[in-house]
Parts: sequence; structure tokens; C-alpha cells
Amino acid sequence: MREMLNYRDYLVERLADCEEAIVYLEVSIEEYQKDGDTVAFLLALQSIAEAQAENKELASQVYLLSGEVHRSRREYDWAIDEYNKVIEMNPDNVEAYYNRGVTYHHKGDYDRAIEDYTKTIQLKPDYANAYYNRGLSFEGMGASDRAIEDFTKVIQLDPNDAGAYFNRGLASHDKDDMTEAIQLLLTGSKGRLTALSQAIT
Repeated sequence: MREMLNYRDYLVERLADCEEAIVYLEVSIEEYQKDGDTVAFLLALQSIAEAQAENKELASQVYLLSGEVHRSRREYDWAIDEYNKVIEMNPDNVEAYYNRGVTYHHKGDYDRAIEDYTKTIQLKPDYANAYYNRGLSFEGMGASDRAIEDFTKVIQLDPNDAGAYFNRGLASHDKDDMTEAIQLLLTGSKGRLTALSQAIT
């Protein structure tokens, strides 16, 4: 155990050099993609973040990565902690708010998810995914009108987004607007089939 602690101290000291930290991060990502060793990858990210605590740009990227890993493991509270660190360092970090919103949505905390998506949109008004996911959160809490507004905005930003048509159709169905619902569901299904066909060919 003492040897491991000594090595970690040595590693953190070595990673205090920004170029060394970036190289180590790149290698760690490559290793993680090969072997999927989540524990080793998270330890590597933790070491880099500790060593580069004063480098807000690099530390933010490391915490974002760590948050993504935790979220993929359904460790939602840990993921939120990582996104909180990014926001503390940079209150205007769009990805931190967006990713924290996604995490809150997965937890079923739609109110907080909507708050984060709204902040994301304030910082980046053309962020279609933020509108889309906020629409899903509104739909999750039964606010069909608000969901329709957001899916409509996604369609304005990307007229080929089949998912937005499909989900706007579902939200219209929730409002018992069957004519619009059927039309939108068909448009969404057609778009998904087109995308699938293009992917196959």
C-alpha cells in the first residue's frame, strides 16, 4: 500500500507539468478504449485533476470525462459532483450544465434537469440537443405544451431531426390532438427509416 501511495505522489508530481499531463491523458484514454478498465481510468483522471488543479481548462475537461464515465456506470450522484466542480471553476461551461441536466433526467429529477437545460440554452441558444432533452424532461413531468414548444424549436434548428417529429407527435397524443399526433409520428418514423437506410447503404 505504501508503495502505491508513493507512486501516486510521484505521478501527481510528474503530472504537474502540463505537457506531461496531456500526454498521460491521451494514453489513459487510449488504454481505456482498449481494455475498458474503468477503475484505472478514473484513478488516472483523478491524478491529472489533482496535479492540474490550477489549470482550469484542462481540469474542466478531466472532470467532464470523469462525469461521463460515472454517468455511464449509473453513478449519477458522483457524476453530478464532477459536473459541479467544472461549474465552480467555470460558471459558463455549456457542456457541464448540459451533461448535469442529462444526469438529473436519468435520476428522474426533471425540475433540475430543466433548470440545467435552460441554462445551457441561455449560454448557447442554438443548442438543439438541449431543447430536445428539455422537451423530454417536460414530457416526463407531463407538461406536454412545453415539450411541444421545445421539439418544435429542434425542428426549426434541424428540419431533418426525426426524433423531434416523433416526440412532438407523442406529446400531441398526450394532449389528445390525434390528427397532429399521427402526422408527426409518421413523419418521425419515415425520418428514422430514411436514416437507417442511409446507414445500411
